[in-house]
Amino acid sequence: MAQKAENKKKGLASITLNEKWCKSCGICVEFCPQGVLSEGKLARPEVIKVEKCNICRLCELRCPEMAIIVTGGDS
Repeated sequence: MAQKAENKKKGLASITLNEKWCKSCGICVEFCPQGVLSEGKLARPEVIKVEKCNICRLCELRCPEMAIIVTGGDS
């Protein structure tokens, strides 16, 4: 099951979390400089402020399970 959060404005962030792949390590939550992600149920990340995402992709790059995909901007 995948959780997807999108910003309605064109060219802004869309974040997809693959819950089947996520191991609840919390790395993505810790590395997000904007506080977009928060620890949710079962310690899994939840997108709480997609409008603040600056598409730095630190969560995507640091995820050891490749469970996060960030799109928007030039992608």
